[in-house]
Amino acid sequence: MLVAMANNKLIMASAVMGDVGPFICPCCRLPVIYKHGNYRIPHFSHKQSKIRSS
Repeated sequence: MLVAMANNKLIMASAVMGDVGPFICPCCRLPVIYKHGNYRIPHFSHKQSKIRSS
């Protein structure tokens, strides 16, 4: 996703500068992490759940 919430404000992944966070998904209100690199555009991703169903 390209948009998340930080400090109760929507923030674009391309506008993240410095140590901003924690980030929250605006839809489900769960924590997300900021990802960026040399080959992909900056984006947010949901944290993986430690609970696994069998």
